[in-house]
Amino acid sequence: APNALLGIWIGPGAKSANDDHVDAKVDYLVGGGNLSVTLAASHPDLSVPVDLPTNPRVFTSKWRRMSVNYVLGRGPWTFSSRAGYNIVRLWRVQDWWYQNDPNKAPLINGMRNIKYISYPGLTAVRGESHVRSRHPTYMAEQHVGYLRGTHSYKFGGTLYLPSGGNPDTDAG
Repeated sequence: APNALLGIWIGPGAKSANDDHVDAKVDYLVGGGNLSVTLAASHPDLSVPVDLPTNPRVFTSKWRRMSVNYVLGRGPWTFSSRAGYNIVRLWRVQDWWYQNDPNKAPLINGMRNIKYISYPGLTAVRGESHVRSRHPTYMAEQHVGYLRGTHSYKFGGTLYLPSGGNPDTDAG
């Protein structure tokens, strides 16, 4: 209504999200114990309009997780083994990051980008390129348990090899 005191501001574009996902698990009895294999895979993505409709911030991910477990029980003893793999990659990019200054020599993609101008009342055009988890994480566990009366004793260890770093670059 023309005389309304309230209004709705609609930003530069619509937000969109998508996810392709699959989970799978197989259990099998082997040697009196239970062997299970689990797999999860996903490709979630998100597009968020930040500054301009033509320069959305786009999040693209690739998730992979797999584990193999074996559990065996013999009398008061239990034995458990597990090995796993996990990678969660994230790319967060704005297209303006790839726009290059024609007055500078090309070195590395994003390293001669066009800087933005900003002052009150102006929406600044920004560029960004951010990548996380370039390498997978690996894990292995071995546990032995013993049950005696009302007490349970558990011994074991875990080997954990985390992914290497989260490189981050930002053009502003």
